[in-house]
Amino acid sequence: MDDIAIVGYGHGKFGKREDATVQELAFEVYREALTNAGITGKDIQASFIGS
Repeated sequence: MDDIAIVGYGHGKFGKREDATVQELAFEVYREALTNAGITGKDIQASFIGS
């Protein structure tokens, strides 16, 4: 079985957000998780996002 690891996390601001689309909101969190993990998109083999 392959190893699975959570290496970073991110979360969005709570509350109503009319300043961004759903895609932009999701990318904000994804970018924060990458920064938290100290990696770039090139380092990722697969990612799963849930809410």
